[in-house]
Amino acid sequence: MKKTKLIGLVGLVGLIGLTAVAQTSTNELTAPTEPPSGMPSIASQTIGWLTSFNTNMTTFQANRFSLWTAVLSESGGVAPIENEMGVSYDIWRPTANVTNGTSSAVFLEANERNTGVSGTIASFQGGAGFAYMIYDVRLSTAVDLGYNLEKLADQSRMYGEWNFKVQKALGDHWATGLGTYLQFPSGKNVQGFEAFLGAWF
Repeated sequence: MKKTKLIGLVGLVGLIGLTAVAQTSTNELTAPTEPPSGMPSIASQTIGWLTSFNTNMTTFQANRFSLWTAVLSESGGVAPIENEMGVSYDIWRPTANVTNGTSSAVFLEANERNTGVSGTIASFQGGAGFAYMIYDVRLSTAVDLGYNLEKLADQSRMYGEWNFKVQKALGDHWATGLGTYLQFPSGKNVQGFEAFLGAWF
């Protein structure tokens, strides 16, 4: 009788131990259902990067001429993805404050867009704009007049375009950025976003 009770007690202890081990293993293998708390989103990281100024960077203040290339995602145009090459030059800088790193500029720009690998030129345009610079960040807006070489049936050849760009200096002569644009009155609602890399001289 004592032997039977002892065997039963040992079996009960063993069963409890196995259950605990199984429970621990299950918990270790279960994937988390929510992301870790405090992890910043891509949008907040991008905004933080653009608003953290490098006070030693003078890329935009020391240079006036820019040459850039970009990839565009366009809605309502001849192609959903286009490439762009452009140039700009600051013709006048009305303000410059060395103390707080701010300055402004009036500039001229021109660019051409093509439909990708084939290299077919879709349009070219040019215009003027205004830029505001804070150390290594440049905010700019411009109005361009353009001409479509490639167009849809309900799209006009001539168009106007308003664009807005944010640039961040990467070094003494390099910058990257994002932009958005809207064309009018092209016969269709043509709008797009772009990511670009530019060289400053």
